[in-house]
Amino acid sequence: YWYWSRCIRSWNQLNARRMWGGERSIMAEENIMIDIETLGGTPDGVILSIGAVRFDDKSIFDDFYVNVTIQSCLDVGMKIDPKTIEWWFGQSDAARSALFVDTISITDAMNRLREWFKKSADKKIVWANGAAFDLAIVRRAFDLTGVGCPFHWGNEMCMRPIRRIGYMLGRDYSKDKKTGGVTLHNALEDARLQAKYVMEVLALVRFNHE
Repeated sequence: YWYWSRCIRSWNQLNARRMWGGERSIMAEENIMIDIETLGGTPDGVILSIGAVRFDDKSIFDDFYVNVTIQSCLDVGMKIDPKTIEWWFGQSDAARSALFVDTISITDAMNRLREWFKKSADKKIVWANGAAFDLAIVRRAFDLTGVGCPFHWGNEMCMRPIRRIGYMLGRDYSKDKKTGGVTLHNALEDARLQAKYVMEVLALVRFNHE
């Protein structure tokens, strides 16, 4: 239910903002793409890393990345899913090893993310490849740590409808990420790849509309 309600809202927002360009284009506003790596699939799952980038219709700029200590997440009530640990064993050594470099506490991570958000305009569009997953967990982490969430839920956007549109226009995100030359499941590299995909698909939509 939550997944589809987010998708429907994202689609309505895209239409309302006339995604194909002009003053009210969604890409005329400040956009942020967030990606996280976790040890759980529920809103209170342990966060291992957070990556984010700012982007518009022309470029990706100004990134954010932190790795988080597992124990600090457990201390505030976040949980580990054994199935997710098992899933991580099937991922690359590069993706796993990157998670344990320069780790900080979850409270410090959320404070740093909040400060990074403050450099943005008050009204910003916040994207994730599954708003009901990444953004739900990030929002819960802000709650559990007592750090105020710096974005409004009404400005959350799910990338998955964009993936559907992109597929219909000949751009398959699943194939793109395998040939993108990035370390999959690195939060910052995934955030960059996702932002690039959104930019390119919306450009295709604008081209086809015109």
